[in-house]
Amino acid sequence: MQRLAIVAGVALLVLALFVGIASRGKDSEEAKEVEPRTNLAPASKANRAAAAERSGKSSRSRNSREPVAPIYSGPSGIAGWLPARPPKDNSEPPWRFLDGKLVSSRRGGIAREIATPSRSKLSFHLEWSNGLRFRILWGSDDGDTTQPNNAYDLVAQRRFVYLRKRWMTKESGGSRIVGQATVAALAENEEAFFEFYLDRESGLITLYVNGERAHAWTDADPEVGMFGDWLHFISEDFYPLQVSQLKVESWNGFLPDGSSGEELVEEQEARREWVQTLKPVAPWAPESDYREAAGLAHRLRSRAARTNEPVDQAAAAEAAQASAEAKIRYDQAKRELPVAEADPQRPGHVINPYTGQSLDRRGVRPGIRIRDPNDSEGERTFFVP
Repeated sequence: MQRLAIVAGVALLVLALFVGIASRGKDSEEAKEVEPRTNLAPASKANRAAAAERSGKSSRSRNSREPVAPIYSGPSGIAGWLPARPPKDNSEPPWRFLDGKLVSSRRGGIAREIATPSRSKLSFHLEWSNGLRFRILWGSDDGDTTQPNNAYDLVAQRRFVYLRKRWMTKESGGSRIVGQATVAALAENEEAFFEFYLDRESGLITLYVNGERAHAWTDADPEVGMFGDWLHFISEDFYPLQVSQLKVESWNGFLPDGSSGEELVEEQEARREWVQTLKPVAPWAPESDYREAAGLAHRLRSRAARTNEPVDQAAAAEAAQASAEAKIRYDQAKRELPVAEADPQRPGHVINPYTGQSLDRRGVRPGIRIRDPNDSEGERTFFVP
């Protein structure tokens, strides 16, 4: 019996040792799995991009699908919306709420204050009739007027749209055109879905119409101005406008096509630099002579109107005659300069009439005189068709 007890004790001891060794081995394996995760340093942006590239997924595409946080969604009523100019004599406000839409009854504006971050997306559905004549303002500092001191003002007249910036500070103030565009969908239909991607810091303003990028503008001085958070819809006609599906959201900086707003800003800056290289370096005598003569005639007329002094008839007549003669020479010189033809193979390009080479003229309005920086002959100029 004693020998049997000794054998059983030894067996139990061996079994305990075996279980302990196995348990430590398992703990060691688990530690090996955990240790690399706990000691990883944060991945750099470049490393994350490289890893995404290896896995066949780009960080850009992931970011472009990230949901954005809604700030305002409506309209659900007229409450919170103010007439841009309070009606007088108890007259009917120019806008009302009807069937889930803001509807205009005559010319006039309606505004709402919506606090937005530096990057935001603004979208809405717009319906109209008999040609679109419409304005939308954002970043406005005054909801009581259709002409605030500070605002971005997009004007739509049928297919033609242009963006204007208004600003007023203690040091300066003014109004200037940021850019313009032609949007065929606004003339072909009587409804459209607008999307604005806005970046106050970079000055990027990108417009999509019916899901297609219509245009992108960049404010060269986005920090100039004392902007607010008022949003205005303004009817420029007595035909009714209808605004619905309005949404204001924060924006992650990526556009629907997956490109980033930062890349688009860089493209816009490169485009402006290229357009500058197309401008003739040397002044053109027929043009400068005409502008000088016309400027003198204008100054004589405006000085008389401003000071109520008698007009020097002899000087005015002489200036007018000089201006008319300079205009004749200028028009003759323009007829002698060639006009480029559009490149049928490359939209936005023209054929240099001197060299026959294709030239990118995007960003240059028709009728402008340009030069080809790649022309070895230097300052030969021609007009954009």
